[in-house]
Amino acid sequence: MNRYEIIIFWSDEDDAYVADVPELPGCMAHGDTHESALANSKEAIQLWLETAKEFGDPIPAPKGSDLYMHEKFKNEYDFSKMKGGVRGKYYKAYREGHTVKIHKMDGTTVIQHFTLEDGAVMLEPDVRENFPNSEAVNKALRCLIPLLSKKPKSKVEAKL
Repeated sequence: MNRYEIIIFWSDEDDAYVADVPELPGCMAHGDTHESALANSKEAIQLWLETAKEFGDPIPAPKGSDLYMHEKFKNEYDFSKMKGGVRGKYYKAYREGHTVKIHKMDGTTVIQHFTLEDGAVMLEPDVRENFPNSEAVNKALRCLIPLLSKKPKSKVEAKL
C-alpha cells in the first residue's frame, strides 16, 4: 500500500475532523472522529489513485519522511479572510448523512452515501466544550449509570 502523509485536523466550520493528503492535490476526507477521518481518507486515496490511473494522470510517489509539515497549516488552509462563511454550517446535514457524486470523464457517475457509524454520537458544540473527547464523555456517563439504576419506579412503570 502507498504511504502518503495524512494530516488530520478539526474544522469548526464543518464540525468534523478533516483529513488532508497534501501529496495528492484535492484529496481530502472528513469524519466525526480522528479514526473515521483516517478511514475515510484511505478510501479517498484509493479513489484518487484509481481515477489518476484511469485518466493516465501522473501519480506522485509518497515522500514519506522527506515531507515535513510545520505545526501550523499551510497558507491555503487560512480561512480567516473568507467572507460569507458560516461556522458549522453543515454539521446538521452531516448527522443525517451525505452523498458524494463523482462524475467521471467517461460519463459514468460513482455515488457513495456516508452516514455516522453505528454507535457514533455527535455532540452539540456547547457539550463538546466540556467534553472534548470520547474518554471525557464516557467518564461522565459512567457516573450517571448508578443513578439511573437507583431511580424509583414511577406509578406507570410499576403497573406495567
